[in-house]
Amino acid sequence: MIERIEVAEEILKSAGKKNCKRVTTFFNEWTKGLYVILRMINISEKEVVAGDISNALGVSTARVAVALATLERKKWIKKHKSVLDARKTVVELTDLGRSILKEREEELKEIIVLYLNKLTDEEVIQFLNIVKKTL
Repeated sequence: MIERIEVAEEILKSAGKKNCKRVTTFFNEWTKGLYVILRMINISEKEVVAGDISNALGVSTARVAVALATLERKKWIKKHKSVLDARKTVVELTDLGRSILKEREEELKEIIVLYLNKLTDEEVIQFLNIVKKTL
């Protein structure tokens, strides 16, 4: 049986040996979870409040408040009172936020394709199956 920890260590070693500047740059920009929050707001079919984000990400409401303040300062989100419950403040993407999210998702797809191009078609299919199974 393959030791999963050894595989994980090997993956980290391999990534460390390669020039992963593009990946590092992409994720450094989003270290505050900004991409995840924007994406969560974008795909939600209901009103999103800070508590929803906090619960989904398993982080404190204070941490989410800081991230939301950053997003609001960048004009990527806007806040308003809920039409369903005036006690709640809803966050939603601005047009600029949607545009930024779309750009970042396209950039991330390009990065993923760079790595997938190193695999055969069969390996890509296996990889996709593994990702679907483990996520």
